[in-house]
Amino acid sequence: MLTNRRWIVGLLAALTLAAAAPIAVYAQPGLVGDDEARIVLTGSMEPAVSPGDVVLLDTDVTVDEVRVGDVVTFRGHADAGTTYTHRVVDVSENTGGTVLVTKGDANEDPDPMRVDDAMLVGAVDHQIPVYGKAVDGAHSLPLAPLLVGLSIVTIVHELVRLRSRPAEGVGFDPVEGQTPEGATFEVVR
Repeated sequence: MLTNRRWIVGLLAALTLAAAAPIAVYAQPGLVGDDEARIVLTGSMEPAVSPGDVVLLDTDVTVDEVRVGDVVTFRGHADAGTTYTHRVVDVSENTGGTVLVTKGDANEDPDPMRVDDAMLVGAVDHQIPVYGKAVDGAHSLPLAPLLVGLSIVTIVHELVRLRSRPAEGVGFDPVEGQTPEGATFEVVR
């Protein structure tokens, strides 16, 4: 029975960790060497990048460093809050400098706007499939308390288990008259 309980608690701990890992990477992309994380919301880059995937960005790149075939995230306009993650299909020069021509893999035509440094958020360094769904799910009411509850149960279980172990080197029954060498004590009843 005890072995089954340990196995179940271990499984719950592993599931909790698996559910928390994407949240940690999304919240702290520096853990994997990137600067920013974004959840992809649309299918414009399918099949390469799907809705619910997380893209991790290197935000230190400029349009001069980006090459055809790279996937970048950019703002629709220099001051807009909406961002897009599309593939670079051409790099060209205009009077303002280098600009990127982008297109979603699932789209027929290139994007109408040209991406300059002011619009570029970053280049996609890594992609984590489906993790965005876990991150979004963690913000939902049912999953967040479940993760907290599983974490608390796991911690309490481990504390109880550690406390119930006999201390090392203590192999005697504390009955009056049976003391290890050099120890003195009195049993109080």
